[in-house]
Amino acid sequence: MRGKFKIRQLNKRTGESTVILEESNQVSQGMKHALVNILCGRGSREVEDYQFKYFQLGDQNYNLSTFDVSADVPASSLLSNFWTIKSPLDPSAYGTDSAVTVVKRDIYGLGSIIPSTRGKVFDNFVDPPDTTKLSCSYTNNFESNPRPIPPGPRKTTWIPGCANTWEKKAENYFLHPLELSADYTVSGPTFTSPTWSIEYNSSSNVAGITSCLRGSTEYIYNDGRKPSYWNQGKKNQTLSVYYMPEYYASSLSTSGSTPTVGKLMLYNRTAAVLGGDSVAGYNQVRFEYRYDLKYSSSSTPGAAWYPPEITQAIDGYSQCTGDCRDKWEGSYGSGVTGGDVSANVYCRDGAIYTPADAEADYATRNGPGKDCFDTPNSGFGPSGNFYRISVSWNNVPDEVIDVDTGLVSGIALQAFNYPLFSRALSINPTTGAITSTNDHEVTPREQLYIANLQFEYTPSATPYQYIHAEKSYYITSSQDFLVIPKGYTTSLNDNTANVRLLIDEELANNQTIKEVGLFLKNPNGTAGIDNPFLTAYKVISPPLAKNNEFSYIIDWELSLIDSTTT
Repeated sequence: MRGKFKIRQLNKRTGESTVILEESNQVSQGMKHALVNILCGRGSREVEDYQFKYFQLGDQNYNLSTFDVSADVPASSLLSNFWTIKSPLDPSAYGTDSAVTVVKRDIYGLGSIIPSTRGKVFDNFVDPPDTTKLSCSYTNNFESNPRPIPPGPRKTTWIPGCANTWEKKAENYFLHPLELSADYTVSGPTFTSPTWSIEYNSSSNVAGITSCLRGSTEYIYNDGRKPSYWNQGKKNQTLSVYYMPEYYASSLSTSGSTPTVGKLMLYNRTAAVLGGDSVAGYNQVRFEYRYDLKYSSSSTPGAAWYPPEITQAIDGYSQCTGDCRDKWEGSYGSGVTGGDVSANVYCRDGAIYTPADAEADYATRNGPGKDCFDTPNSGFGPSGNFYRISVSWNNVPDEVIDVDTGLVSGIALQAFNYPLFSRALSINPTTGAITSTNDHEVTPREQLYIANLQFEYTPSATPYQYIHAEKSYYITSSQDFLVIPKGYTTSLNDNTANVRLLIDEELANNQTIKEVGLFLKNPNGTAGIDNPFLTAYKVISPPLAKNNEFSYIIDWELSLIDSTTT
């Protein structure tokens, strides 16, 4: 299916008509869903429910051709996989003097429920692989305090852990070492909120501990399976996450609450057991957060976040020495190593490091994003302060994958994410130099925002595909729509549907219109109130600076085209 989009501007004073934009548009997810309803005999049985009934105007836009997600996601994969326009106008913005009717309807789409608030969030661009969907309504979130009382089924894939001694103390029962909460004030790498705020427990003594986020097991797949605590390691796998730490300028008394170091680890428990030392399982990357500590803090307009710097990427075999190395070779065989552990940092221009840079221990930077390294706020999200960090464990020897001693076998793998590994003990106000420590007993607690934590079995993870993926959970949410009058939809060709939208002189005046969405009436046949489906979307560039001197006519044509034709 293809779409053509044309806007004509009408001058009220002179009557002159001018075509100001004529381009193709994105056909969105709602059209696919509606067609499947028709072909499979589900959804509404009323023809009227599949007609174009509503449209929306918005003051922001999904620029899908350059959407800042990740260097390894082609823009073409994003074009149709969304359910809502980015920022629809409300009745106060549309005004009260226009002849175009404004109504409130429950828009339909794929989404999540955030556990801490029970708020609804549309998951634009999320399309989980069928083989990993969970039976829960929400999954790609983090568990927050208090822990379930008593412990029971969870509806999150990631929970705080890695501080066993602390968690087993009586005074810490039902508490997490890390406090997590959904934060709607900070938009993440996808330009949407919420993100997840993380800090060490503020009501308990956390001196001397270091906590991580790890996979949970208290959820169930659609086929009824319950996951093991340990994943089965493969030849290649990647763990990655987007971070935005809060920081404090060196001149402030709170400068010691600045996060300095993070760590990502693919922990091979089998190797740790066979080697007799935990380090044999440490396939990890360490990185340093970077800011402008001399002049700015995160609360000032001049705040500056730079891409983190990789300081170490090392496999478990390299750390397994002495008696541990002897046990390793006794289990895996002489000359068998631990595979290749590498890391990368991604800014909006792509990966900062190349394989050659990894060989040079990250002392050089030659990736497509290399110029970001010295450019503040060159990451993802509205402020450019989220950066993606990944650790990959690739080319794992077959002997490590296939080991079987009768007691342990394969790779029992767990993804560990240490977002707050250490904080700033002191900062030199002249040079900005930092001395780090693992003592998190500080006020305020060091804090960080996290988004899109993912664990995949491929060297190049994508930001919206999870090994533990979200269930296809469809939600509705109330929004404001403009009504398309009867008679404004027709067919000018055998294979086209043609829709005319009117933006009259009194509609949305003093608004900057950057996007428009076209909706089918109610393809699911929901009783009581329409659940419109977004079927086509267009970014308006340059934007329309709407005033009462002009009206606009939008002619939208959707056509069914054989993909083999040009």
